[in-house]
Amino acid sequence: MVTTNDYKTDKNVNRVMYISIILFAVVLFSTIWLYFYNSNLKIEIEKVNKDITKLDADIKEINNDEKVKLYKLITLNKTYLEKYNNLSKIPEFINNLNKLSIKYNISFENFSYSNSKITTNVIALDDWINFWYEKTKKFISSFRDNSSNDIFNLSFVNYFGGWQEQIKFNAQFEIK
Repeated sequence: MVTTNDYKTDKNVNRVMYISIILFAVVLFSTIWLYFYNSNLKIEIEKVNKDITKLDADIKEINNDEKVKLYKLITLNKTYLEKYNNLSKIPEFINNLNKLSIKYNISFENFSYSNSKITTNVIALDDWINFWYEKTKKFISSFRDNSSNDIFNLSFVNYFGGWQEQIKFNAQFEIK
C-alpha cells in the first residue's frame, strides 16, 4: 500500500519530470528553428556577397571608362582649373588695359592680379590736347556708366596724388 508521503513524493517527481520534458521540447524546438534560420541567413549572405562582387566588377568597369576618369580628374582639380582659367586670360586683360590707355590717353603701371581683381596705378599727364583732370574725369565716368561693354568694373577710387602736370591714382578693376 502507498502511503501519503510516498504519493506526495511521486507527484513532485512527476511534476519535475513534466517541466523537464517541456523545457527539453522548447530547447529542442528553439535549436531546430535556429539551425534553419542560420542556414537561411547563410544563403542570404552568399547572395549579398555575390551581388557585392558583381557591383564591384561593374564599378571597376565604369571607372575604367575614359570619360569617368576625366570627370574625376576635373572634379578633383576644379579649384585649380578655375584659378588657372583666369590666369590664362591675363594677356587679354593686359590688352584691354592697353586699349583703355590709348582710348583715354593715360598709362598704367604696376599691374597685379589676385582674387579676380586687377590692381594698377594710373597716371594721367597733361598734354597739348587734354589736361590730366579731364582725362581722369572721362576715364572714371565711363566706368560709372552701366552701358559700358568693357570686361572690367572699376572699384571706388580712394587715392589721388600728383596735382601739377600729372595725377596718379590707384585703380582696382573687378573682372566681370
